[in-house]
Amino acid sequence: MILELVEVAGTLPMSAERLRDVIAGLGGLAGFLLLPTLGAWLRLLLRFIESDRGSIGPRRGGFSTLTFARALLLTALLVFVLFNWQRAAAELREVQLEVTIVGPTLTGALIGLGLWAIFALVLRVLRTDYHRARLGGRRLGGGLR
Repeated sequence: MILELVEVAGTLPMSAERLRDVIAGLGGLAGFLLLPTLGAWLRLLLRFIESDRGSIGPRRGGFSTLTFARALLLTALLVFVLFNWQRAAAELREVQLEVTIVGPTLTGALIGLGLWAIFALVLRVLRTDYHRARLGGRRLGGGLR
């Protein structure tokens, strides 16, 4: 009985409105993941560039496995979201011919970027407060009071 319901539910097409919502949501997830993914790969590139072997000073280690794994994981997650976005867009085009998906996608991506920026800002404020509380209110450097 349950298998019959699952089979029937799997064959029913989604409505065009729900597909538009899915496209906007997947665009938002892609926008939310875009900057952290690019940041992870740029961080990895900078660590690779900074690990200069010809310097006189102490040797800096190369990039860590954790940094590389984070960049790969974020990339795989972004590719997964983009792949599903493409599938939803193709299905929406089947339901409605000549439908535009640029508007919902860009709207979702901009909302995702905005949410990521707010998240990063809150995280930075919390980190600053934590370090300030850890120092006990002392200021580094002896400026004028």
